[in-house]
Formats: sequence, C-alpha cells, structure tokens
Amino acid sequence: MKDQIIQALHKIKNSFGTEVFNNPRQFKAVLSDVPFETDAKKIRNLLNISICEMQVYSRLKAGFAKSSPFIIDNLINEITADYEINPASAKTVIESIAEELFNYKPASSAQSNYNPPIQQQSQPQQPILQSQPIDMEALEEQLLTKLMGRITSANIAIPQPAPQAKTPNLFNSNDNQIIAPKIGSIIKFGKYNWQVLDVQNNAALIITEEIIEKKAYHSNRTAITWADCDLRKYLNGEFINNAKNFSPNDKARIISVMNGNRENQWYDTNGGNETTDSIFLLSLYELVKYFGDSGDLENGKGWKYESGKNVLAYGNDRRYIHDQYDKSRVSKYGNKVSWWWLRSPGYSSDYAAFVYDDGFVRIIGYGVDIDSGGVRPALWLDL
Repeated sequence: MKDQIIQALHKIKNSFGTEVFNNPRQFKAVLSDVPFETDAKKIRNLLNISICEMQVYSRLKAGFAKSSPFIIDNLINEITADYEINPASAKTVIESIAEELFNYKPASSAQSNYNPPIQQQSQPQQPILQSQPIDMEALEEQLLTKLMGRITSANIAIPQPAPQAKTPNLFNSNDNQIIAPKIGSIIKFGKYNWQVLDVQNNAALIITEEIIEKKAYHSNRTAITWADCDLRKYLNGEFINNAKNFSPNDKARIISVMNGNRENQWYDTNGGNETTDSIFLLSLYELVKYFGDSGDLENGKGWKYESGKNVLAYGNDRRYIHDQYDKSRVSKYGNKVSWWWLRSPGYSSDYAAFVYDDGFVRIIGYGVDIDSGGVRPALWLDL
C-alpha cells in the first residue's frame, strides 16, 4: 500500500519536478491523471491535504509572511482557493504548522493572536519570520510520512495502478507492418510526438503535439508571404535534414505536398503563391478544419478586447476568433502555454496569423520579425 502511493508521488515528481508540489493548478491537473481505479476520490483528497501542507511549510519557511500578524487568515483564503479542501481543514493544517514552526497560537476570539517568541527589551526586534532555504526533499519525506498515516487511518484500499498508455510507434516490429493511426491520437515519429489530424489514402496529416521551438516567421519586418519566408526555408532545409529530428527512413516517409495559400479574408491580405512543402505550418483554414470549426472564420464573426473583457467587433475592428474550440488549440512550450504561428498572413503583408496562448485565433496577426513565436510543424506521413 505504502509503496504504491509513494510510487505515484515519485512518478509525479520525476515527471514534473519538485516544483509541481508548489504549483496548485499544475498539481491538480497532474493529480487528475493518477491512475487509481478505486477509492480515487478519497486518495486524491488526502493527497490534496498533504500537498497543501507541503505548500504551507514552503511558504512559511520562505518568509512568505515576514512580519504580518494576519498572514494566517490570508494563507487560509489562498489555500482554500487553490486546493479542493474546505476552509476548516485548511485552517487546521496552517495553524498546526505555524504553531510548530513559529509558536503561533490559534486565536480564541476574533482578535488575531500571533505570538512570536518573547524578545529581551535590550535586543532589537526581529522580523517574525526569517527567510530560510527550503529543503524540498525533507518536505517530501514529511508529506509521505503524514500521508501514509492518513491513508492507514482512513482504511482506504489502494489498488494497483492501471497500466499506462504508451505513445505508439507506427512501425510494428513483430510483423513488419505499419500501424494505421487514428485521428486525434498521439504517435511517435522521428524525435517528436505528433497529433494525428487526418488520415487519407494511406497517408496521415500530423502536427507536433507541442510547440518545439521559437522562431521569427521572417528575419525582418517586411511584406512577405509563406512562399518566401525564412521559417519555411528553415523547416524544409535545416529542420528536416537534421539527423536528430528524422532518420533517413523517417525522411523517406514524409510526403511533399502542394499547399494552397489563401488570402486573409477578414483583411483581404494576399496569401502568396502555392508552395510545394515537405514540412509546413497550418493555415487559418486548416486550423479551423482540424481543431474545430464554429463557422466564425467564414462568417466573419470576430472579437476584440475592450474595457477588460472580450466584446464582439465588426469590420476592421475584428481582431480574433474566440469560440468553443479555444481549449483544443492551446499548446505548450516546455511547461508553459505559449502562442504559435500559422502560415496565413495577418491584417497586412508584414504580419502573420497565429494562435494565442489562450487558444484565440489572432486573425490580425503579429509582426513577422517577432522571434518569440512558437513553431508546430505539420507534415503528411506515408503509412
């Protein structure tokens, strides 16, 4: 029982680093994927309390409160909001840790009762909490010890973790056959994991699951189209020819295709000539086709940000698409969400369209020379 819980926590730590224990949103997202088949809710509640406890140790030891006598109440509010535990549980956890570390005594009335150690009058008063280095390994051991005590006390049966799904390789070594992928699945090809967008005539359209690097669409701000931009030259030159990205057998399976490059119909910006590409970026029209089409691109329904909120906009005031498919378009670079380029032009020829980190489709685009744009290559793969 203990080994299985520890295995799950160590798997989380090894996959995401110890910093995941101090990031409530990330931890909750990771926790939802822990493969327990029974008593999952009880286990996750106990994990949440234990991680909450670890967060409190970390914040207090780091001098989060310094000298505020009301920090306990503030921290209760934050922890309650960050973790799926009720305020009473959060209050108990926080007060017990504060008492252990800093001689805090819970108030018996509405008046705050934060009691720092008594100082001699001849000594200058010191801050209530001193910043100290945080020993994350020691905190993790405290978490595991207390967690196991809670698991045992709650008499929860711990099942074996469910088998973990592996990213499939397309080549089946047992029968030397290519495994046809399903639309929406994630496959391993070359160096990267790829999301399958379409399958036609023994070929699959795939795009990298995440942003793989950041580059400018073009090296300088000038009128440019996909046909002549630097990013296209890079993807179909240095990138595809890098042996770390694709083996010779991999390269032989990448199909060169003719891509149409339509205008930006919101702003009538020329998309340039057709191109023959082995590696490419998705266009605006391919994006909505494969990631979800609300009809807003064709119908011209656009939004802008005004007075702190998204509002409908019309004509040249339109900036972006904001619809029910936003979430499907969100992508990460490393551990953080980030924006990524499309090959279509923006509102002028020195702008290119892109998907923002919130999944909004920025039809207006960014300047082509901005070098913080994410790159998600796409290609057609011979099956």
